[in-house]
Amino acid sequence: MGELETLDPEEDLVPESMITLLRCDFMFDEALEKLQSFSLIQRGSGADGSKQLSLHPLVQFCGMARNSKDVQRKAFEDAVCITNHAFPMGNLDQWYVSC
Repeated sequence: MGELETLDPEEDLVPESMITLLRCDFMFDEALEKLQSFSLIQRGSGADGSKQLSLHPLVQFCGMARNSKDVQRKAFEDAVCITNHAFPMGNLDQWYVSC
């Protein structure tokens, strides 16, 4: 087994704007509500009670069609860094990532 090490979000390459948003429950909920009001995301829960967010397929398509591969790669890297920080010891066996 390896040694457990905790990193600050800044050290984990999480953008400062995301750190601010994720640390404030009110701001985070407000952002999700705004996205939900435009039908850009849907909130749900899994059979095990886990919280889930689903991004509208058209938003996914536009993100891929309107951005270069470099921008897509950077967005994916940011998402991985944020997820890694949020779930440092999470079980990734059942994760599905579509790129």
